[in-house]
Amino acid sequence: MRISRPMVDPFDASAAFVAETIGLLREHKPGLASAVRSLCSDVESGSSRPVLAASVAQGLHADLSGCLDRLRLLPSAAGSADEQQLSAALAAVALLGAAAFSRGGRLEDGSALLDAALLRSRAAAHSAALQRVLSLVSLTLTTGPHPGTSSPPATEPPPSTRGWGVPPPPTGEMSGADLRAFVSAVCALSCPRLAPRLAAAWPAVRRWSEPNYLRARHGHRLVPVEVGAEHIGERALHGVGEQQVVCTLEAFIDDVILAGHAATRRGGLPTAVSPTVPVTSSCTRGYLAQHTLFEQIPSLRDDLGTPPAVPPSADLRAWFGPAGVATPVHHDLHHGLLVQLVGRKRVQLWPPAARGLLRAPPLGSPLANTSPFDPGLLETPPADGTWTTEEVEQLRQAASLHTLEPGDALLIPQGWWHSAQALTVSFSVSFWWNDEADAGSARGGAGLAGGT
Repeated sequence: MRISRPMVDPFDASAAFVAETIGLLREHKPGLASAVRSLCSDVESGSSRPVLAASVAQGLHADLSGCLDRLRLLPSAAGSADEQQLSAALAAVALLGAAAFSRGGRLEDGSALLDAALLRSRAAAHSAALQRVLSLVSLTLTTGPHPGTSSPPATEPPPSTRGWGVPPPPTGEMSGADLRAFVSAVCALSCPRLAPRLAAAWPAVRRWSEPNYLRARHGHRLVPVEVGAEHIGERALHGVGEQQVVCTLEAFIDDVILAGHAATRRGGLPTAVSPTVPVTSSCTRGYLAQHTLFEQIPSLRDDLGTPPAVPPSADLRAWFGPAGVATPVHHDLHHGLLVQLVGRKRVQLWPPAARGLLRAPPLGSPLANTSPFDPGLLETPPADGTWTTEEVEQLRQAASLHTLEPGDALLIPQGWWHSAQALTVSFSVSFWWNDEADAGSARGGAGLAGGT
């Protein structure tokens, strides 16, 4: 790792936010305000022992992160004053810790504090303050070995020297006739529509087609990875919603995508970082699922194009995982366009009228947009009688099947039941919007927030 420092001191870029946060906490959480103020004084004074100040910041950061993660499991806490205050405190501590680490030449550690706070941010102002400093750090930071990680010593060449083992990027682009038909389908939103090679010319289709592009540019960034219950065991301390492990993108690529290990391999504890409902099956080793990756790392958005007729305010989510990762049968509470960038993905769909066949819970119940049906039964009928042969055959007749190649896109109107499974290493993005083109409303909803 190259030891370096950003051209602008992170403390100078965050002093106003930190001061404002201390003022807020002084009224509502005086003890916490005192701790943040003391840390601020140590960093501001240019202490000759930046490692000590960074260590204090790490301790405060861990405590505040734990508090916020536990609040994720309490629906009544969402948007509460307590949650907002803790979020502001975490952002301030991360900013101060990043400044201390920067002065010690340890930018990767500072970046990790900022990222972990950004993933837990509960307010746009907190996110903006963190993003400002992250952009400064990213201008200087180069990826390399991460100090302080507990990963075992390498006994073979890094797996990232290998490719994904996926189909090559496509040649050619979508025909004019297909493009016009797709635009008409988006405007009508009456039934699904496959759009072959819609995104064939997007830079991501070629740039992300081998591992080192993402690793070299963003491998140090932290991401929330969903993990199945089989790989968590009893390590979730506070509830079944704790199915996420926070790790670097580099570790996720090397350990999970390429080496086939579980994301818990390096000892990360499962937690509840994201507000989304986990969509992983019990055997999933790791899945970067429905994450707002392009808000977290805005420069990645430059590698994507703009789908025709899709509202520019559409909510954009990332789906990245090894072969086999899948989302269960459900329907979304918004319209969606699934774009395949790397690898192949199989999507099965059923019309809204299939609710009864799919044994969906009653309308109005918390999981009304989900189904207990396993799509694998279409190929191997159950032997235990859970689903009858007649039911499976009816569902087979009602289903439509699409296999997405790199550059392909699939329009899924609101209410259409679907499941998705990666046939190879797969990176997809979803654009979500509702009839009012208000992406904000696509974020909420009962059951699965989305599943493609």
